[in-house]
Amino acid sequence: MNALSSAAIEYAKRGFPVLPLRPGSKAPATMHGKNDASTDAEQVTRWFQPDSSYNVGILTGEKSCLIVVDIDPRNDGDSSFERLERTYGKLPDTMSARTGGGGRHLYYNVPAGTQGLRDRPNVASYNGVDLKAGGYVVAAPSIHESGNAYCWDSEAEVADAPGWLIDLACGQQRIKPAETRFCGPVQEGSRNDSLFRMACGLVARGLSDEAIKAAVLAENEARCVPPLDIDEVERIVQSVKRYERGSEHPDTELGNARRLVDKLDGNARYETAAKTWFVWDGRCWQRDIEGHVARQAKQVVDELLSTAKLSNDPETIKRRVNFAHKSQSSPRISGMIELAKTEPGIPISFSAFDRQPHLLNVANGMIDLRSGELLPHDREAFATHIIDTEYAPEAACPIFDRFVDDILVHDKELAEYVQRAAGYTATGETREQCLFFLIGEGANGKSTLLNTLREVLGPYGKHTPTETLVAKTGAASNDLARLAGSRLVTASEANADQRLADGLLKQITGDEPIVARFLFKEFIEFRPTFKVWLATNQLPHVNGNDSAIWRRLRIIPFNRNFTVEEQDRELGHRLEAEKPGILAWLVRGAMDWYENGLQTPKAVAEATAGYRSEMDTVGQFIEERCEAVSNAAISSSSLYETYRKHCNDTGRSPVSQTMFGRTLSGKGFRAEKRGGGIKYRLGLKLHTRLHEVAA
Repeated sequence: MNALSSAAIEYAKRGFPVLPLRPGSKAPATMHGKNDASTDAEQVTRWFQPDSSYNVGILTGEKSCLIVVDIDPRNDGDSSFERLERTYGKLPDTMSARTGGGGRHLYYNVPAGTQGLRDRPNVASYNGVDLKAGGYVVAAPSIHESGNAYCWDSEAEVADAPGWLIDLACGQQRIKPAETRFCGPVQEGSRNDSLFRMACGLVARGLSDEAIKAAVLAENEARCVPPLDIDEVERIVQSVKRYERGSEHPDTELGNARRLVDKLDGNARYETAAKTWFVWDGRCWQRDIEGHVARQAKQVVDELLSTAKLSNDPETIKRRVNFAHKSQSSPRISGMIELAKTEPGIPISFSAFDRQPHLLNVANGMIDLRSGELLPHDREAFATHIIDTEYAPEAACPIFDRFVDDILVHDKELAEYVQRAAGYTATGETREQCLFFLIGEGANGKSTLLNTLREVLGPYGKHTPTETLVAKTGAASNDLARLAGSRLVTASEANADQRLADGLLKQITGDEPIVARFLFKEFIEFRPTFKVWLATNQLPHVNGNDSAIWRRLRIIPFNRNFTVEEQDRELGHRLEAEKPGILAWLVRGAMDWYENGLQTPKAVAEATAGYRSEMDTVGQFIEERCEAVSNAAISSSSLYETYRKHCNDTGRSPVSQTMFGRTLSGKGFRAEKRGGGIKYRLGLKLHTRLHEVAA
């Protein structure tokens, strides 16, 4: 028996639920992943045969009663872990391992029945320190993708987790620091003000800059929940020192507005068309629906009072205290915010957001869809959406893979095309200038596919009524405004008697700016980044002779029909559990598209050609009722009337007489006026030979 198999069986005997992982990977090798973890000796032995090369995973959380502290030095984990212990207290010695990636795993027991345990990445904002308390960890002697082996640092008994560690794993960021000078935590919303007041007091006592900075940093770690970033604390100290030297801004409403701009420090922008503040939350830009800018304005006033006595001149102190009190009025605070809107670095146009089409914003960073590389969140990317799923390139989605294979009737070429098309959709690119129609009768999986893709893409995915896409009078631009910044737009169940809005479809599949507006708001201008996917049993009417439209349409046939017995009512829930794997599938599709383009398969080309032929009512009329004869001529009005009646008889929608004439000219049947000014079509005659004259 090899070392991996022996270790897995030994862990199961010790009561650790184990699961097999793919060789050299963190991805589960079983269908249900962590839910398959077991301590059953027979099951574990069946998984880990003597010749098996599976890696070993150990379950964490409520079922195993384990928390594992995962320290990643590549993400500043060592220094973060030191700060964590300084704040909460030193962790007891315990069983620990060295990971294949160079990090450390510390194992701790939790009492049976503990509820609320979850994985906590970058716990309490300590970068590089994750708590594994709901998933699993890779255990020794598994092999890392780098080729390095996991190994035990210490095989001591697993120690009991201290209460504060359990609290953190349950999402309760309750501070119990080892040493604090003041009682009570400072919660989010009060942290800046509390540290600012403390710094003012230290300045008044004459402490050195270094001593003030060290004291405020220590206070931040000991009391703030969660602690502010070090950069933010340093800005607070610098702000206090600036007040001590003498304000850089006058004690006026405009001066307060400029103090507010300094305080916002590039983390808030005012979009002038939508008349909305956007604030940076560390991962993406969000509409300021919670009043962040207003709170910062109030804090400016609080700081005026806190710093008023830093001067050595009694008259200056009196004047500044008086101004600070006046600044507390609601009109003064509103005026400060209003003036700040036009200060340099604050106004921004709607079109400046979401302008990097190759980036996809996710919970743990920004994915470069060209390479699959995970990048840090970037304020200057101006992303207004974020997917609440972490990107793990190695994540698998076996249920989803089988689902796609099944609904496309095992057509590998078509499945690869759908993956590329979905990957292309996840980008903000529109260079393909196309939209996708999913056509098929009955229960065939097309709606489930679109619902799943929209769920995985989170706020990047939108659903719109089919009426948005069809020809109508007075199109609501609000329908379009809400699609700004989206990547996937789904619609469903168009009717055969509905006509697509050709002009709109050309606009939203192109690269020209779209002008729209929200209800009662100013017009906004944005470049389309979304791709439309329409799932329908019946294809809507399209102008059969508009080449500009037809080169944009991609018809994807869904020929599988699931009986009631075959339908899986829980499929949606099971696919939801595979979100990380489906996200990785989308990224691979995007990378393939960037490298190779869409590469339309035979099934899509044939379905699209068939649809176009069906929509070309003029061509069908010529084929079914006419004959091309070089010396024939026929009255244009009589020909159109026969065409219109033929369409009505066959259940088709006739085009206008003007379009009918243009289409005939495009097919080579030119018009000519003869005696009495009557217009004729040359080279064409009806099978019935009605209304003909000699040429």
